[in-house]
Amino acid sequence: MTYEEAVQHKKSFKSANITDNGMTFFIFVTPENDVDFHRYATEIRGFFGNLTDEVAIRYSLNGQFNVKGLWCDGANIVHKTL
Repeated sequence: MTYEEAVQHKKSFKSANITDNGMTFFIFVTPENDVDFHRYATEIRGFFGNLTDEVAIRYSLNGQFNVKGLWCDGANIVHKTL
């Protein structure tokens, strides 16, 4: 989906996060392509607390996006496509 569509999809959630298996996943717009997402996930670890949806734009080479729940402990990122 386009960035604008992904932002609208994110707005459909009642909260900015979800909890699953005791983990709190924060909801973000992310690059859709697996290679782009891996590059994005590798680099956002250092500033996860200040992450915004707009950051995904610079990592998406094809202009396509997903909405994912992201959990980060500073070293690892776990994601769920929503």
